[in-house]
Amino acid sequence: MWLVPLFFVSVFFFKLLSATWALVPKEAIDSAFNSFHFLLWPALVVYIRNANLSVRRAEPWIAGSMLVLMLWYLGARFFFPMSIDAQCFKAGAHNCGLLGQTMAFMLLWLFIAVTRPDSRGVNRMLLVGGLLAGWIAFLGTIRRTEMLGLLLGMAVVLVWRFNERISIKRVVVTLGLCFAVLVMAWPVMASRFSIVTQEVSMYFQGEAARGQALHTSVGARLEMYRVALEAIEERPLLGWGAGLKPRDVPQYATDPQNPYAFSNFHQQYLQVILEVGLIGGLLAFIMVGYICRQMIVVPWRQGHRELVAIVAALFFTYAWKALANGALLYSVTNSVFVFFSAWVWAELMCANNNARLDQLPVHS
Repeated sequence: MWLVPLFFVSVFFFKLLSATWALVPKEAIDSAFNSFHFLLWPALVVYIRNANLSVRRAEPWIAGSMLVLMLWYLGARFFFPMSIDAQCFKAGAHNCGLLGQTMAFMLLWLFIAVTRPDSRGVNRMLLVGGLLAGWIAFLGTIRRTEMLGLLLGMAVVLVWRFNERISIKRVVVTLGLCFAVLVMAWPVMASRFSIVTQEVSMYFQGEAARGQALHTSVGARLEMYRVALEAIEERPLLGWGAGLKPRDVPQYATDPQNPYAFSNFHQQYLQVILEVGLIGGLLAFIMVGYICRQMIVVPWRQGHRELVAIVAALFFTYAWKALANGALLYSVTNSVFVFFSAWVWAELMCANNNARLDQLPVHS
């Protein structure tokens, strides 16, 4: 029971410790305090348990928040079409990617709730409405990676539900809902996906073409990944310290005089190895594996599958996002991850305690 909180808290201390060997110690310290949320994880679990918060009771409110986001987005598009928020629906977040990442988790959670066998009546209608409204707002973020991950997650949920032998009526309704989502998504996102191949080929065509590709979304990522791999090769064991940025290692860039000003390398797994090396990466892998075992595998075997599905959706959304961006490098997304992971863990602990009480012998 104490290892899971300890591993969450260790994120802060690992980053802080890396300042002792970091290329830029100040950036390592800043990165550690940007992950201060993880230090509060155990206290948050205690608070949620004492407050008796329920994940299931929160779902209608999440559906309602999706409706608000849809109205916000449509209002911006129709009444303020020239604003930045209307073009790339920020909704007060740091950028569109952070909002898209959070919404992808929320929408996957709502999809789990909508397909739940005991979901029915007015509550189910509210959840379905929230899911569709959320998708409209989500498309406003024009996020490719998050959309592919969300569709993949929904497909996995469908397979799981089908294995539970849900009714034919629910299957038809669910497939109809998925079809409606795809119909909405295709006109908005088709052009975004069509340019990916062009940007990749441009990056690998030669030095001249690469210079142009560096200014594209995919080309910039490929450049940062190449720079990251070369930097890892130079310092493989302990890395360069937390908070390393592309501009800190301009010697590996295609144009050393104009290194990228981004705050990270847009790939969470490479970022971890860059910051704490292969040794730290191995420790992180072991800790994440243990957390997944305690929060997903063990509770699944114990029968807490609806709760497990929610935390699995959270972990999957962040793991998928990490393939092409920094999933846990921003304060906003760190807060969401810490809060909901602590919430589900608190409910899992309560469920286990109740199960133990039910197994106690009754004395007359």
